[in-house]
Amino acid sequence: MKFAKYIFFFFLGLTVSIVVSEVGLQFLPVSKGFFGTRPTKEMPVSRFIPDKYYTYSLGWNFRDIVHGKFNNLGYISDHDYVAKVKNIAVIGNSYIESRMICNGKSISDDLDKMMSPKVHVYAFGQPGANLAGYLLAVNYAINTFHPNSLIILITNKDIEKSLNYQPWGFWFSEKEGGFKIESGNTSDLPNPNYYLRKFLHSSSIFSYFHNNLRFSKELLVGAGKMVTRSVAQQEIGEVVFNEQSQRVGEFFIKSLVEIHHKTGSEIILVFDGDRKSIYEEKAPNRSEVDFLMNLAKNNNIKTIDLQKYFELDYSVFRKPFDYERFDGHWNERGHAVAAAAIFDIVKGL
Repeated sequence: MKFAKYIFFFFLGLTVSIVVSEVGLQFLPVSKGFFGTRPTKEMPVSRFIPDKYYTYSLGWNFRDIVHGKFNNLGYISDHDYVAKVKNIAVIGNSYIESRMICNGKSISDDLDKMMSPKVHVYAFGQPGANLAGYLLAVNYAINTFHPNSLIILITNKDIEKSLNYQPWGFWFSEKEGGFKIESGNTSDLPNPNYYLRKFLHSSSIFSYFHNNLRFSKELLVGAGKMVTRSVAQQEIGEVVFNEQSQRVGEFFIKSLVEIHHKTGSEIILVFDGDRKSIYEEKAPNRSEVDFLMNLAKNNNIKTIDLQKYFELDYSVFRKPFDYERFDGHWNERGHAVAAAAIFDIVKGL
């Protein structure tokens, strides 16, 4: 009986602690509200609940707080997406999704203000996406919104990631005669365990551990030590670049050329800069980026190298374009510089 009594009070105390923590976190800016579809080949970019509000913050101490609202289709944007208007589609990973940027301050929102009312700009960003996901997003944008131009952001390690298994994303497997896009979502349903996931995402405790602390098995490193680095920070480092990397890069560029010839949509590749090299005044290290950029130029695809734009801006203002040691994603300044660079190319549309 005494043992049962101890068990009872243990679970009672645990329950009270969970309830108190849940209630307490409700009053803090926990990163929350990002519940939506998981990417599939038919819908390669996650969509959240339309017209709902969300909060983004980073780390245990809620840095860089952002409050925003999803648009009419569940994308992070300060304007709605309408199919039957002249538009530009911006494709990319979490840099383009931009949940850490205030509504109206992202690269697509900045571009939309510059181009409106003649042309609208729609962003399709999927966290963790790579070249395989970009191709699927390009086809989705073309089939759904028929854009006049497609802008694709290429970031560090995009080739390397596209050759590795992605649990909830896409990658290339090499077959005889070419590459095939594989999907980590093996379920026939776009939202496996939908109701369980919805319940968990409604919890402030779950959201705090999952979104703020980045508590997941992928972040368990070393001797069980938990780290809370952002995805962008994890991508910094030596890039694995080999013959297979070259082949998949050539396949990606060839696929874009075929899409252009088939649809007539203009394709522009935007290459992220090595911002760390700019801050430390060192030579940039971008083997993947340089290879893809040269390949694109040789195939008459327009390119924008953000390295020179970041270097010029930093030489004048000495202000960073990201959150540096906390998060490698672009901050509002990074988005503004990138948007201005792209506008120089597309302003004639």
